[in-house]
Amino acid sequence: MVEITKKNPQRFRFDFLSEWLQENGVDFEFDYIQSQDLESDIQEAKKEFDSIRFGPSCIDEAARLQSRLPASAQIIMSIEALMRERKQWWPRSFCGDAIRQVFVERVQSLDTLRSAVIVGSGGLARIAAQFAVTSGYKKILFSGIESDKGTALVSDLSRVFFDCHLEWMGDRVLGLSPGSTSLLMNTEPIVSDSDLFSDLCYFNFLHNKGVVCELLASNFNAQLVREARNVNIQCVTGELIASREDSLWIKKAVPSHMFKEKEYTEAWIEFLQNSV
Repeated sequence: MVEITKKNPQRFRFDFLSEWLQENGVDFEFDYIQSQDLESDIQEAKKEFDSIRFGPSCIDEAARLQSRLPASAQIIMSIEALMRERKQWWPRSFCGDAIRQVFVERVQSLDTLRSAVIVGSGGLARIAAQFAVTSGYKKILFSGIESDKGTALVSDLSRVFFDCHLEWMGDRVLGLSPGSTSLLMNTEPIVSDSDLFSDLCYFNFLHNKGVVCELLASNFNAQLVREARNVNIQCVTGELIASREDSLWIKKAVPSHMFKEKEYTEAWIEFLQNSV
């Protein structure tokens, strides 16, 4: 397996995955490609590997390069993997299913009559939006600092989620009415001393039964999650999403392996806690 990414490689995550598989009897090799030309890098990776994972920085571009996509990925134009199966390459998406499964297990309910706020404008924001829509949200607000990308994202998604109100609000989080939001999903790194981060951490826009969800595994013990927990807001963490996503990948990539998801998740979280 190889990870192709343009920035912020998830080295610690996939190094752990590689070591865990090897310790459990799976012959497994792993490498990274810091991409400059995604299309060319994909073609080179196909010559050497049977599975390609894409970093968050290029999962939307990876989808646009494919001639065929699963229906759910085609809606939002985002994939996280390519896998060789029966001598052919197939695009695969695991993150959306991972989010849904973790929420079913850990979140009792979501008040979808309120709005959802998604921080970010890349491929993970597209996946987060699909989750919010399929969960029943009719109003989804996007926040971030890249206005051009954010406006384009809302324009794209409005064509497929036409019965929902989608809006790019930039960094104007404090303009939201108190308690008007029941779900906050972060999809990209936030600088902790930025105005956006400070505004998010007021959480005055979040209902008292709202949920904060971090999608980046690299944000283990993320400050946004810590701040939310300090005021007793329920959180779904990036390490749980990553663990479930990798579990789904393992089941597809190594179907013959007697995989025990609980053991993998426990080992992964212990590894992260010891790494902090």
